[in-house]
Amino acid sequence: MRATETLSCAILSRGEGVEIEEAGVIVERLYADVRPYEISHDSRSQLADRDESFRYGEIVPTALNEMLREYPADDTRILYDLGSGTGRTVFLAALLFDFAKLVGVELLGGLHRAAQRKLGEYDAQIRPGLPRAKQKLIIEFRNEDIGETDFSEADVVVAHATCFQPLLMERLARQAERLKPGSRMILVGKSISSPMFSLEKVEPHEMDWGRTPVFFLTKISGPCDSEELP
Repeated sequence: MRATETLSCAILSRGEGVEIEEAGVIVERLYADVRPYEISHDSRSQLADRDESFRYGEIVPTALNEMLREYPADDTRILYDLGSGTGRTVFLAALLFDFAKLVGVELLGGLHRAAQRKLGEYDAQIRPGLPRAKQKLIIEFRNEDIGETDFSEADVVVAHATCFQPLLMERLARQAERLKPGSRMILVGKSISSPMFSLEKVEPHEMDWGRTPVFFLTKISGPCDSEELP
């Protein structure tokens, strides 16, 4: 039995939720054979446009836990991670919170393929040993441009936007305007500019690249008419 299976089975046997330390260990073991920065570098080198928006970075478990606790999850809510890389944030959120569905969106093919591979391992090795509610949680990964993908069903959106360039931020804002009122956005490093959103607060959190401001926003008005969007 693999180490990840042993730990998840222990969690199931005691009938409790997953603590942050346990979630961190499970994900670290799941990703022990993944070198995300190397995959990112190789994938970026194949792009015609070496946009700095595609530089890799990850949210650490403690920061993700603190950030998502601002918006309590339940088994009806949907979370999107825009620029999801190899999928670590998605799996951490799946272990720590009771969302109905989590979707990671990543343009770089190498990172997306790594996430898909880890989803297969998660389903085979980890999911069966988790509490029943977490076994039902839907996880998806999409190989798409975050400036074009439709994430309007989301209740919570997370984006590691530190390296996002101005054009991508503009495109992201336009797509975000499709969200329903009351939806939340957690943007790391940079914020969008839109009259349809209220900036609730800005606070620093520790990421793997250093201490970074995090912007918490709420959608306050209805979605745009789709015909007005490019």
